[in-house]
Amino acid sequence: MVKSRIIVEGKDDKNLIQQLLAHLVENEAISIAQENINYHQYIISMRGKSNLLNCKIYEKQGISQQVEQGKIDKILFIFDCDFEEDDQKCGGFNKSKGCIEDLIEQLDYPSEVEIDFYIFDKNLDYFLMETINNRKCSESFHDLTTCLRLEETKPNRKPIANLYRNFYPNTYFDFSHDKFSAIKEKLTKLFPHKKGNP
Repeated sequence: MVKSRIIVEGKDDKNLIQQLLAHLVENEAISIAQENINYHQYIISMRGKSNLLNCKIYEKQGISQQVEQGKIDKILFIFDCDFEEDDQKCGGFNKSKGCIEDLIEQLDYPSEVEIDFYIFDKNLDYFLMETINNRKCSESFHDLTTCLRLEETKPNRKPIANLYRNFYPNTYFDFSHDKFSAIKEKLTKLFPHKKGNP
């Protein structure tokens, strides 16, 4: 039985991680022994970064109790660092890193529980736009971003990322892109591997 949990900010993150886990299973990087795999059972959405970084929420949602009962033995926190101006307390990479390290210390889970984190550079949507699996399409979206002056009005690129998802729901993003390497490496540590794979 897999006792790993991935803790994310919200619905978009949860959907992305579900698709990324499916990609890892399909490419035999991890093995999850179920016929109809429900990836959502391994992913906990905290409904926002402030909740994800709030120690008290883990008690309220029963996550800390599951850790104490041995039902969770590995945790990977995944969130984006936003822009400095978006969140003065935990915005930007360094502040976000400090906030997650503080949370882990406050949670004070037993040492045998493996805890790690992955912070997306800037904002999740900004990251995703750099991984579109079609170069021409990626360049076109970049041109559109420039034309609409989104860097000035909406620097997180969410409107463009959502537009891409609406037009190409089955294409999604290129999980073989180098930018996904670090997060895939962290995810593979949470789950068993196929025989012969590291």
